[in-house]
Amino acid sequence: MDERIGTVRRWAPAKVNLSLSVGAADDSGYHEIETLFATLDLTDEIEVVPALAGTIELSVDGDVGGVTPEENLVYRAASRFLQDAPSLGDWIAPPGVSGAVISLSKTIPPGGGLGGGSSDAAATLLALNEMYGSPLGSRELLSLGRELGADVAFFLTPWPLALGRGRGDELAPLSPPPAASVVLALPPIHVSTAEAYRRLDHARGDRAPSAPVRLDLDGALDWDRIAGQSRNDFEPVVHEWYPELRELFVAFQETDPLLARMSGSGAAHFGVYGSGEAAQRAHAVLAVAFPEVRFVRAHTGASA
Repeated sequence: MDERIGTVRRWAPAKVNLSLSVGAADDSGYHEIETLFATLDLTDEIEVVPALAGTIELSVDGDVGGVTPEENLVYRAASRFLQDAPSLGDWIAPPGVSGAVISLSKTIPPGGGLGGGSSDAAATLLALNEMYGSPLGSRELLSLGRELGADVAFFLTPWPLALGRGRGDELAPLSPPPAASVVLALPPIHVSTAEAYRRLDHARGDRAPSAPVRLDLDGALDWDRIAGQSRNDFEPVVHEWYPELRELFVAFQETDPLLARMSGSGAAHFGVYGSGEAAQRAHAVLAVAFPEVRFVRAHTGASA
């Protein structure tokens, strides 16, 4: 085998939505959003090894929410990459080698609004591209990523903080505030994103805004400025759907965070704190009050 081809490992970071505004559905059912993505140092790990042409094998250690290997975004990302990339001139592989054996080690819980599946897919695309000599440029990788899911585009960038518009895949980097301590709450609840959108549309009725609320985040950012504009339009409907999540959110607000929000359409919630000591105190209080919820400490500003 070509000595330039070997095992590649990549970390796949989680994200939180520091803000998420949703516009009305158009005739196709599409909702324009405006969101503020931030990465965390809570990560999955991807390992890829070259294999014979036509071979994709995926093994998983951890919870993927009951999906089969073939349904996993990692498998789908590998399939699309190996279908498209070998036709390009910069492909590096000896004859008969254009497959992958992939190991996925999961830490990010599925169905929580933390983007684990999308991050895994992006890490897979980046790892395969590296392993096979970078035949795809950033534009081609983004095109593949958008086909797999809107959030994949963010995870293909190196940016720890970005403004997302459109479907969340029209991205602009922002200068992040100082890294902060985060307490993540991971309830044993899987919130369906499709159902969350349906409930949001029903609750708004004819009062839905035609476009999402625009954030004013030019220039240097600090946590007070982000918190002053932060929102999550899913919180009212998801909290009505799951009252226990409302109780969790209220408890976070009582721990004096710089910012407390639900991430995406849930169920994960988080608090951002000004110091590690403040986060530790909040973690201790919340863990006692909600013994059924898994709490994890993390920090903002991670990169893949």
